[in-house]
Amino acid sequence: MPWTRARPRATRTAATSAAEVDDIRTEWEDRYGPLPPRAQALIEIARLRVEALRVGLTEVVRLRHEVKLAPVGLSASQEVRLQRLAPERSPATALAGFIRTMWPSDTQE
Repeated sequence: MPWTRARPRATRTAATSAAEVDDIRTEWEDRYGPLPPRAQALIEIARLRVEALRVGLTEVVRLRHEVKLAPVGLSASQEVRLQRLAPERSPATALAGFIRTMWPSDTQE
């Protein structure tokens, strides 16, 4: 089945943990083959949403070329760290990594 027909099912899948995101990625790769860039972006966004929910962020909104996370207040050092992370990876991956760094999980998934 081509990715274009798989997309409606893919966008309805909601993950609530990193393990669930990994399971979805594995299922998609098994079913449809290598992930195209848009599918990879969906996985990265799912990881960001899981991390945001874990630390109590209820709003993850893209506004043009920026992402709004709320409610959150960053110290000056956290803002600098986020700016350094963003150019290295996709914005969703950078933000998820930033959340994991600033608010580490009590358990390892």
